[in-house]
Amino acid sequence: MTVGPWKPISLQSYETRIVDLDIRTDVSEALDVKLTADLALSDSPNGSASFVLKAADGSVVASTTATIDAGHAKVAFEFPAGKIDLWYPVGYGKQPLYTVEAKVSNEANEILDTKTLRIAFRRARVVQDKLIDQEGLTFLFEINNVRIFCGGKFYH
Repeated sequence: MTVGPWKPISLQSYETRIVDLDIRTDVSEALDVKLTADLALSDSPNGSASFVLKAADGSVVASTTATIDAGHAKVAFEFPAGKIDLWYPVGYGKQPLYTVEAKVSNEANEILDTKTLRIAFRRARVVQDKLIDQEGLTFLFEINNVRIFCGGKFYH
């Protein structure tokens, strides 16, 4: 019987690392897009955090830099309708994925850590309107202001 690692291992050390990268998106009824990124660090270094939003083709959509304050950095982006490609279910449109890259640098401009996340933008809601001529409510999904048909397993 053998005991111990059976796959390659590595040892990583850090001065400061990104503990959490929280990305929140909000797509309005007018299909304007808001994105906030909140970065939490393991330490509170003097320096900055840079944020880059890239489209699926790798082109830069937006970028900014924020000062690190008490181990946190937060940025917000706003885009008018049509600037960001929205995600739709299969059969209703494309499913574009964007990339958010966050880099933390110290005062000497040395990169301390990076984190990358893949995200998509969509507005989703459940529609429950009163039925005409009978009791009850509708139950359907609306993605980016488009009503989506979802047939169940036994739908004919």
